[in-house]
Amino acid sequence: FSGQFFLAPPNLTFFKKQAEQYGFDVDDYINSVKETQVLDRDRVDQVVKFLKSLAVLISSKISEEEDKSAGKLPGKRFLPLNKGIEKRNEILTTTILSLNDYIYSLDGNNCFETYYTPFKVGLLEDNYQNIKGKHISKLNVKDTILTDLSLTIDRVKTNGQASNFFFTLNDKNGEIRHYKSTIAYRKDSMGNFAGTTLHIRDISYEKNAYQEIQKLLQIVDQSPVAIVITDRTASIEYINKQFANNTGYQLDEIRGKRPSILKSGLTPNSVYKDLWKTILAGKIWKGVFQNKRKDQSLFWEECMISPIINKDAITHFVAIKEDVSERKAMESELLKYKQQLESKVVEKTKQLQKTEHNYKEIVEHLTGVVWEISKQGIINFVSPNIFRYSDYRVSDLIGQPMSFLFDASLHGKIYDFMRSFQDNPSEFNDFEVFLDKQDKRTFFKLSGKPILGDQGELIGVRGISMDYTAQKEQNKQILSAIWDAEERQRTRIAMELHDSIGATMSAVSMYMNAINTAYPNDVLLQKVDSIVKNTAQEIRLIARDLKPPELETLGLVGSLNAIRILYADMKHLTINLLTNRLTIQVNKEIELALYRIISELINNSVKHGMASEVNVNIFNHQGSIFLLYEDNGNGNFSIEDIDSIEGIGIKNILTRINALGGDCHITPLSDCGVVVGLQLKY
Repeated sequence: FSGQFFLAPPNLTFFKKQAEQYGFDVDDYINSVKETQVLDRDRVDQVVKFLKSLAVLISSKISEEEDKSAGKLPGKRFLPLNKGIEKRNEILTTTILSLNDYIYSLDGNNCFETYYTPFKVGLLEDNYQNIKGKHISKLNVKDTILTDLSLTIDRVKTNGQASNFFFTLNDKNGEIRHYKSTIAYRKDSMGNFAGTTLHIRDISYEKNAYQEIQKLLQIVDQSPVAIVITDRTASIEYINKQFANNTGYQLDEIRGKRPSILKSGLTPNSVYKDLWKTILAGKIWKGVFQNKRKDQSLFWEECMISPIINKDAITHFVAIKEDVSERKAMESELLKYKQQLESKVVEKTKQLQKTEHNYKEIVEHLTGVVWEISKQGIINFVSPNIFRYSDYRVSDLIGQPMSFLFDASLHGKIYDFMRSFQDNPSEFNDFEVFLDKQDKRTFFKLSGKPILGDQGELIGVRGISMDYTAQKEQNKQILSAIWDAEERQRTRIAMELHDSIGATMSAVSMYMNAINTAYPNDVLLQKVDSIVKNTAQEIRLIARDLKPPELETLGLVGSLNAIRILYADMKHLTINLLTNRLTIQVNKEIELALYRIISELINNSVKHGMASEVNVNIFNHQGSIFLLYEDNGNGNFSIEDIDSIEGIGIKNILTRINALGGDCHITPLSDCGVVVGLQLKY
């Protein structure tokens, strides 16, 4: 209505120079240019035709009124004009019908005169006749709309410039619609004030699109990874909060500057050459920099840079960065630990080096799955890269419960977090979850933040899941190396007990038998003989626990039977062993783990539980080995107090199970013994 518009997006550099040339306020002038509408040329042509037709129509009506007042009759000279008016009326009607806006004309007293789109009903009134000639204060709408309308009209009358205000109304379906209302100053043919024009446009689509953009911007801004956007010349246009946290720079400080402000001089130039060669070719570049913060401190940064392409032309670049300084330090510590083990486990060290290399390769391509759920646990948003880790696409997941995507245990953890949030507002970190894609399982460390409503209430959770499958596998490899070293140590000690100490104890026992024969009634000698025999038995048990001779030849079941017989003879402990439902031959790793776990449990039952009977049930079902163990000991300990229990038996059991990806539940029953349930996948 002001008559100012563009037919193409304006060149802000040109207008900035123009403002400086004529002494305008540069910021106000540029903001005005940005607010000016950019219209389609066809749309402008339609509006111009409409205004021309409207002008001709008004002028013809004025001519007719003048002729009537002068007593003139229309003659032949008016016939061509009338035909032209009919044609223009037809064009005018067609143009008006093509508009989706509401257009009203108000007189100088703020009463409705004309409605230019009479086919539009149901906005301010059901029918235009209901408001024709009516004052704006009589409209059947909300008081806030009437107030804004009145104030805006007064402002337009005062300064003669068009002005806007915004309001909302419910449509027939009860949905909220957003509208932009523009009031324009109207003059008569003499240039005097003749009233105002009220133009109303439905902007619900633009409003909803803006809200979606704001939500995505919020997700990006709250991302735990740093994000920076530059134009094609690498001038910085946007950074998120994490970038500011990592570098110490705020957006106002580095807007328009290049990311090279972070250069430390320690990254080879060949890396930057490869970077530019890759992204200018329209491809994604990934790599690691050693950069410098604002305070001059150094840090490691893992980076992925992607070009944004519009109509086959690169317009911007987006960089996603992660501060990996802690990981680099951890890798350094792991290297030292590996060197310490090198002399003892040389072969295993080579495997660890290979694993470390694979781990670094995986971490250099680290990505996260961003998601958002409602307070009820329903998925509202998930990042498109979810298909890399699961068999689902985004469209499959929206509206589904969180447990539909991740394993069900996560739903309980998030529910507990939400339930306790009002009393203990916080964030959460390092929830462990996993995703399956065909035969591949990916493990994640999950962290998240609460989504708060206008009143500060919890309305949902927004988070990110970071892939740490490689790290979990590396931990397993390290534990495996430790266990291999432990097994070799056990074998050495068992051989020394059997060959050296065992032989010595056998010789002592022979001497004691000879002495007892010579002095059959000596009570002291008999007591010493009993101690020697018990000690020999204990040595046999220890040697068997350290390296069971039957495990290689008889397998798991045969070795457990040997333990059952040995304990029945030496400790008077009854072991009920049920293995008839174990129908498969498990691999050596699981076989050894099960033997060690059962041995630890029996040892704890005898030494700490004072048990006289133990039940051991082993069976397989649907790809898993199950162990059910119980004794009749005292069970006087709490599972929460495992760290304070003397020895490492139970902790050793739990460590082995976790490393093998299994699950274990230990339930002590006071004065009734202990029950253990275990599952291992084979």
